Amino acid sequence: MLSRALPPISVGIDICRISRIYKNLTSPLATKFVTRILAPEELETPFTRGILKCVFTPSRSPPPQHFEDAMDLRKDPRMKKAAEFMAGRFAAKEAVIKAYSLRKLSFYDIVVTYQNHIPALLENETPSDASHEKQESPSQGQPKESAGPPVAIIKGNNTSENTYARLSISHDGDYATAVCLAMLEDPDVSD
Repeated sequence: MLSRALPPISVGIDICRISRIYKNLTSPLATKFVTRILAPEELETPFTRGILKCVFTPSRSPPPQHFEDAMDLRKDPRMKKAAEFMAGRFAAKEAVIKAYSLRKLSFYDIVVTYQNHIPALLENETPSDASHEKQESPSQGQPKESAGPPVAIIKGNNTSENTYARLSISHDGDYATAVCLAMLEDPDVSD
């Protein structure tokens, strides 16, 4: 049987255009877009609040009227960082959904975080502002190495526990990509 010969590993990959996310973040529906993608646990972290502050704070400048204006990411560097961050998170969640294709996952079922932040999230706490300031730099758009590699927490339900998966998120030019490596439960193993 072929399924016995295959290891219980699955890979998901996704790519996202940053300028498309930038256009969403500069639209009147920006807040709705962000809250549709990020789980409440993600929105509560000081780093996420900091990098997305420009989205949740009304701007005095009008949103771009044409797609070409939205593609000019140099106009607002804070919004560019927010768009890069959201494009990475969007790609990561899509990669997780593809890696766990047999499960019916939504964006809210997946929390993208960093390995060293998992203990605080499991205790329903957010890492303190002080620890984030030491570990993360919003000007760079991602945590420093001390936060550990990115991981996905796939929330469990009444009958299952949380599942964890490794992620790799990368940005280059106008694109963000993500890869998810998932360890699947082996159906042949009985408890």
